[in-house]
Amino acid sequence: VCYSDPKIKETHHLKDAVASFVRSFHGKAALLGEETTANCLSCHVSAGKNAHSMLPHKDPNSSVNYANVADSCRSTLCHPGADKKIALAAVHLDLPTANGTIEYAIAVIFIILTIFTFCPSALLVLLDLFQSVIGREHHADPRVHALAEKLLADPRGREGLMRFKIRHRIQHWILTILFILLVLTGFPMKFADRGWATTIVQAFGGLQASRVIHHWSGIALVVGFMAHMLDVFFVFKKRAQELAVDGEPGAARKAFVSLPMWISPEDVRKTFQLFAYLLFLRKERPSFGRFSPAEKFEYLGVFWGTMLLGATGLLLWGEEISSHFLSGRAFNIATIAHTYEAFLALIHVGILHIYNVILAPKVFPLSPATLSGHTPVAKLVEEHSDLIHEVARDLGVSKQAPEAPGAN
Repeated sequence: VCYSDPKIKETHHLKDAVASFVRSFHGKAALLGEETTANCLSCHVSAGKNAHSMLPHKDPNSSVNYANVADSCRSTLCHPGADKKIALAAVHLDLPTANGTIEYAIAVIFIILTIFTFCPSALLVLLDLFQSVIGREHHADPRVHALAEKLLADPRGREGLMRFKIRHRIQHWILTILFILLVLTGFPMKFADRGWATTIVQAFGGLQASRVIHHWSGIALVVGFMAHMLDVFFVFKKRAQELAVDGEPGAARKAFVSLPMWISPEDVRKTFQLFAYLLFLRKERPSFGRFSPAEKFEYLGVFWGTMLLGATGLLLWGEEISSHFLSGRAFNIATIAHTYEAFLALIHVGILHIYNVILAPKVFPLSPATLSGHTPVAKLVEEHSDLIHEVARDLGVSKQAPEAPGAN
């Protein structure tokens, strides 16, 4: 209380240590009702002493003196087995006033990254929604629609036009469940001063139980990511072998850039064409293959986010071990990266992805592709006609003009 009293702070030129402590992990844990977490006395009072024996940090007998603070952190009640470097992790880090530090720079980088990745995607969503509001429709070539219907009537064609295989749909739903669990058990720590945060934590059985669920959900996410990468590797290997048999030079490189979720220069060009169409600067809406550039961008976001959140999460969870290899300031950076990447993931999934697969008029109330793997014919023809032509070419089916009205 003394350290947050305006008069005392002004008289003794003190920083608001209480506010910065509340923003730390220990402070947030205390706000969420965790009684065993470290508090002010845990660090500032030596073991066996009382609050009246609290000494300033410059005193060699103080528990927060530079020579002693590591032992305070490594007590049997806090971080037993950790290296002394763990004490370099900032308990009173205040990012808004930490300009000039690497922690501040990392936070700024993530804010810029969030703006430049979210805003273009959000603009696409808003422009697409505007088309629906004003009733603007893109009339696709009726021959393409007829071709799609013809392919869907053939088992081989229907299989080719399935945009998501069953293993991919299973992976998607597992990812969905894990993402929800990670959000519900992670974000209360970011908003510990809000009433809803305590309610959610208590619903999971308290902070300790919530953290256990969060940790093991994260492990499951990393394991699932590794399994998916193995799947991608086999796709790459098969494609590289096919190119090598055909005598293609640079088979490995070509196989890599031909992976289904690789963003190609053609995807970039068509994205600009899509913006032009949505801004009424182009009459024809560009069409894509199996996956649109927006879908590929979301996929790469999950790819990047899972690696970063997984790595930083493991680092923070195993700090007693990782402190022997890394400086305590690495925990500051890991905490900032984990927090800001989690925010970035939440706004992309919670706003953009939810709109695209649930709220968009063309798929509401839920995109059937998430269940059956198939996209509605109208959407398939309008947005994925390149895939229709590709499947037709592979099966030797030609595009025919539609029959005239009244024809036999």
